Amino acid sequence: MAIDPKKHEMPTQDPAVRAHNFNEVALGYTEEIALAEASRCLNCRNQPCVAGCPVNIHIPEFIAKVKEGKFEEAYQIISETSSLPAVCGRVCPQESQCESKCTLGIRFEPVGIGRLERFVADYHNNEVSELPEVPASNGHKVAVVGSGPSGLTCAGDLAKKGIQGNGIRSSAYGRRRSGLRYSRIPSSQEDRCQGSGNTEGARC
Repeated sequence: MAIDPKKHEMPTQDPAVRAHNFNEVALGYTEEIALAEASRCLNCRNQPCVAGCPVNIHIPEFIAKVKEGKFEEAYQIISETSSLPAVCGRVCPQESQCESKCTLGIRFEPVGIGRLERFVADYHNNEVSELPEVPASNGHKVAVVGSGPSGLTCAGDLAKKGIQGNGIRSSAYGRRRSGLRYSRIPSSQEDRCQGSGNTEGARC
């Protein structure tokens, strides 16, 4: 089957509608679009996209699961190295990171890695209700200054090792809440990632 040379467009609010609200502009891929976009991945042996990802997400592996329709398994693969896929799928500059290394991008448009990451994270948040297992505490506590992406990631990683990470912040969510437009990333997504950190044993 021939590969579609262009990345599948992201569905967005109609301009006439979004002119009257502050909701997220990008609506996210549907299951049908996600499956079609995942089929563009070449599953390269040397995986240059992984090297272009700051947290080294196993990109070909999670996209392969999307291609098979196993969206929760794709989420679990992403979660091995990334604590905030719903946030990163929206605001990471993939075009200068993982997607810039995509082999398909040499000849055509690169795979929409960030859009697929967002789709997988949103699927998990909307369809999976089970809470992650809380690791047993080893009695140690660590203060984490700041509740932005790096602070939450640090606290979450500590919690996975049984260490209670206590977030210290001057305002709720720090720059994530004050520095990003709601039309780019809605507060509901920030609340979910904050709640995920608390569920794993981190406190903010």
